[in-house]
Amino acid sequence: MVKRKTFQKPKKPTKAMSKFMDCCEWSPAKEILDPSSLAKAVAECLLNNDPEGVVEVIEIYLETTNVANGC
Repeated sequence: MVKRKTFQKPKKPTKAMSKFMDCCEWSPAKEILDPSSLAKAVAECLLNNDPEGVVEVIEIYLETTNVANGC
C-alpha cells in the first residue's frame, strides 16, 4: 500500500508578518471620489488623446458618487 502525502497545516502569522498585516485599510471609493485624482485621470486621458477614457473615468466617478450617497 502506497503512503499518501499529507499537506502541512498552515503556519500561524509570526510577529514580523503581523506587523505588515495591520498596516492600514485602503478604500478605493475614497481614492475615486478625491477631486485631485479625478482631475489627474482626466488630464492623463486628454494628454493621451483618449476621449473614451475620459468618459469611462467620469462614469466611474458618477457611479461611485451614487453608491456613496445611497441613490
